Amino acid sequence: AESLSGTQKQLIVIREIVVKNTEDIEMIRMDLHIIKDDLKEKISREEFKIVEKRIDLLEKRFQKA
Repeated sequence: AESLSGTQKQLIVIREIVVKNTEDIEMIRMDLHIIKDDLKEKISREEFKIVEKRIDLLEKRFQKA
């Protein structure tokens, strides 16, 4: 009987751990979703390089004028 009681206590502790881990995982998933959305709004390095080159060309044209 004592062995069964100890096993039940362990099971309760394990259930609490699982609940906490499940909550943590859900928070991580929500954070990842926010991060993904933020990244979608940013430009890639290649796009940035293209914009830099265009700005350089425009600056050179205005310096000549």
